Amino acid sequence: MRAEWIKRRQEGRARVRWWREQRAAIDEAMASVGLLELNAECDRLGEYTGDLEEAIVATPATTMVGIAIKLRYMREVAAGAELLTGQPPADEDYDWQYRFALSALHDAERLAGGQS
Repeated sequence: MRAEWIKRRQEGRARVRWWREQRAAIDEAMASVGLLELNAECDRLGEYTGDLEEAIVATPATTMVGIAIKLRYMREVAAGAELLTGQPPADEDYDWQYRFALSALHDAERLAGGQS
């Protein structure tokens, strides 16, 4: 029994050592190309974006344009990664629960004198 426990313990230590070496190599590679700084900047911008989103939500719209702005932002959040293409998906490509807000967006844009 003890021999088996010692063997498992040695194997476990070897796995931990291997993992630490791999992690160190990954960290070194990331640092060499500036990914650590980039990740830190992404985190900072994410916090900034969160603050802006909170401000948008907390600020009451006083015009149809204000309502349209909030609804446009909701559309961008709903589209998520699909916006990386530069164009939001077509209305019919959103999940059904977003279509009510998209309809309200088009109404707000129309009432504000914009195009929809």
